[in-house]
Formats: sequence, structure tokens, C-alpha cells
Amino acid sequence: MPKQTVVSRYHHGNLRQSFIDAACEYLKHASAESLSLRELAREIGVSQTAHYRHFKSKNALFAAIAIDGFELLHKVISEAQEKHEEDFSVTFTEVGLAYVNWAITNPEKYQMLHDSLLIDIAQYPALLTASKQSFEDLTNLIEKGIAIGFFIPRAVPELAGAMWVCVHGIASLLMTRSKMLSAADVDNPAAQAIEQLSQDPRATIELLVQSIRR
Repeated sequence: MPKQTVVSRYHHGNLRQSFIDAACEYLKHASAESLSLRELAREIGVSQTAHYRHFKSKNALFAAIAIDGFELLHKVISEAQEKHEEDFSVTFTEVGLAYVNWAITNPEKYQMLHDSLLIDIAQYPALLTASKQSFEDLTNLIEKGIAIGFFIPRAVPELAGAMWVCVHGIASLLMTRSKMLSAADVDNPAAQAIEQLSQDPRATIELLVQSIRR
């Protein structure tokens, strides 16, 4: 990133976003544990202590990334619902697929949504609110399905848990696929299952939907 561009953004009050963007770029290629706020500051062309204006620690920066992630995920899910609202079965499947696609496209943000070792969510009320909103997107959709008689008679948290485990599991497996598999694994049943997921995640989500609908 050219230093002049970053400095200009800083003077326009965009330092916070510059740190978030730089951190996300870093996390695409390296671990969260190795990230240094001072190194990020040097990368974006500001004082090595400039991060204190917005982030007192890496934990605070990671929390900000997670909040952004939850907000983006909320937008993606809302758009999927609006686009396919005519048919609830299609809506539910498309919401699940939108979740998976967003996760594998934004792994650096997705990591922050669920890694309690990196972020103490109790310290950040805004993150707790964003997290609750994200899960409410799912429970609200399930409540709608129950109201129209789409789902089997189960409690909302039970159905929501099943769907979340499905899409989170698919996303997690697809994101670690290249690390888990090698050419020698082609006859391994687990490898075959992951390969099927990578080729057609929609089919797996549809299978889940069929198992919990009336």
C-alpha cells in the first residue's frame, strides 16, 4: 500500500479502518498470534504508536474485525433472504449457502467470529451485540418457518443449532481443505466427503433442510 495514500486517509480520519484493512490483509497469509500492531503501523505509514488512538491491544483490533465481520455477514444473509423470499425452502438453503460462501471468501474475518482464544467477547459490548444479531438472523428465519408449518416440531434453538453446525462445519472444512488433504488421500472416505463438499456445498445444505422439514 503506497505510503502517501495511507497518510492521506489517516488525515481524513480513516486510521481505524486502515488498521483493520491492513490486519485483514496480514491475516490472509500469517497467523493472528504473529501480528504486531507496530508492524502494521509501519506498513500503513503512520507512527508506531498511532494505533493507540483506536486500539489499545491486538485483542481490541481483533474485536473490531469481528464486529465488521458480523455486520457484513448480516448484510449477506439479509440479501439472500430478500432475493429468494418467494419459496421458503429455497430461502433457507440460499441463506446457508450465502453463509458458507461469505466465510470461505473472508477467512480472516470469519476466524475472528468464532475464536474465543483471540477475543474475550465479554470485554466488547458492541461485539456481543453484533454476535447476537447474527444468530438472531437464523432464529428469526426458523421462527418464520415454524409459523408456516415448514419444520418438524422442534424447539427453535435445536433447529438453529442444527443449521449452524451444518454451515459452520462446511465452511470450516472447506477453509482447511488444502491443509488436510494431499494427492495420496483420494481413497480416504473423509477426503472424499470433503471433496464432495467443495464441489457442491448446496447439496449438503439441502440434505440438512430435508432432514428438519415436515
